[in-house]
Amino acid sequence: MICPNCHSQIEEGSNFCPYCGYPIRMAEDNMQPHAVQGPSANPEESPSPSPASPQLSQQPQQPPMDQGAPFPPAGAGAPMPGPGAPRLHRKLSAIEIWLIVIGIVALIALIISIVNAVHIETIKDALIEVIQNLQSGSN
Repeated sequence: MICPNCHSQIEEGSNFCPYCGYPIRMAEDNMQPHAVQGPSANPEESPSPSPASPQLSQQPQQPPMDQGAPFPPAGAGAPMPGPGAPRLHRKLSAIEIWLIVIGIVALIALIISIVNAVHIETIKDALIEVIQNLQSGSN
């Protein structure tokens, strides 16, 4: 089955496209009344239903979009996913939150130790210079 919105391959019977969130069942429901109303609207004009059936099966589910435009037309907004729609963002577990916190604390500790190492080296050089000046002055 192909999503009528983003044209991605999706599982047969899906309610929503896992790639763009487009409601597939609603799209199929909107397509079915057109297919059912076609032959029953004017039964006098088409006495045999067999010619209408191949035409309906050959028609695409959605009018073809301009291949040069990767986005839907300007008036078509993004579909609002319903209650059964797949969630794009999942909730983080407690372990994942703790791992993130530990990582941030470790990063802060690393930055502090680097700053202290540079600062201690500067202080050490200054103390060595003071000690050398004191020793050379006492000689």
